[in-house]
Amino acid sequence: MIKITGIKALEELSHQFQKLGGEIEDVAEASGEEIADEVVRDQFNNESDPYGQKWKPLSPGYLKQKKRRPGRGVKKIGVLTGAMAGTLKSRSSGATFTISFGKYYAEYFNAERPLLPDKGLPETWVEVIEDNFGSQIDEILG
Repeated sequence: MIKITGIKALEELSHQFQKLGGEIEDVAEASGEEIADEVVRDQFNNESDPYGQKWKPLSPGYLKQKKRRPGRGVKKIGVLTGAMAGTLKSRSSGATFTISFGKYYAEYFNAERPLLPDKGLPETWVEVIEDNFGSQIDEILG
């Protein structure tokens, strides 16, 4: 089992992985896609930040506005139309990946209800990266 305990450990793991003939780009791409497609989307479902803390509740006025929209009266945070979550993207380049949103208001949403990490890698993200390294190593070693 692979365990990443910090940035230095991640760098060392990447170095050793490449010595085995592994393509770090494959790990970055698979990790970014899985984090975007599953982990960040789960945050919307759970109404929580990347570290598992619940988002600030919606204001009573905004809840009232949501109820007036036919078919969109859900009380979930961040899903009035689904437009923001629908623009969630992952891009990888070399050994890195980027998670982003294509809506201009994602920046304002993130300021009040964090979508992306700002205090180091969350455990859920680390687990995905560890699993992807493990899968790639299993493929190399057969």
